[in-house]
Amino acid sequence: MNIDDFIISSKILLEKGQFESALCLICCAIDACANSKYRNIKGNRNRICNFSNEYMSIITQFGMPVQFCQKCKFQFGKNTKGLKTDNNGFAEIEDIIYFCIRCGLIHETCVSPSLIFSNDLIFTYHDGIMFLPKTLILGLIEAVEVFRRDEDNT
Repeated sequence: MNIDDFIISSKILLEKGQFESALCLICCAIDACANSKYRNIKGNRNRICNFSNEYMSIITQFGMPVQFCQKCKFQFGKNTKGLKTDNNGFAEIEDIIYFCIRCGLIHETCVSPSLIFSNDLIFTYHDGIMFLPKTLILGLIEAVEVFRRDEDNT
C-alpha cells in the first residue's frame, strides 16, 4: 500500500459511512506525508503537528464550517489525559488532531471519548465534549492530496 491507496480507500470508506476507518487510513497517510516532508524533525508528534499546521487552511476550508488559523487554541484538554495543553487547559487544533484523533485511532482503535463527530456542520465544545463535523475527514484527505500534488511538482 502507498499514500495514494490510503487516499482512495479512505474516500471509499467515507462514502460507505465508515467514518472512523476512513479517518484511520487518512491519518496513516498523514503520518507518511509528514515523515517524508519533515524527515529532519524528531518525533512523530512534531512532524504531524507541523503538517497539520502547514495545511490547516486546507483542512478547515474543506472540512470545517469555519476556517481556523494555525496554532488556534481551544479549551478542551484539561480532562484529556496525555493531550498537550497550556496551564489553562487550552490545546492547539494541531494537537487535538494528533492526539485525540490520530493517536486514538492508531493506538487505541477509537477516537477520544471527549470528541464526537457530528453529521451537522458544527464545531463546538460543551460539557467537556468537543463536537466536530464528519466533514473534517474530507479536509484531511484534501490536505494529503495537495501535499501529493505539490510533491509531484517538485
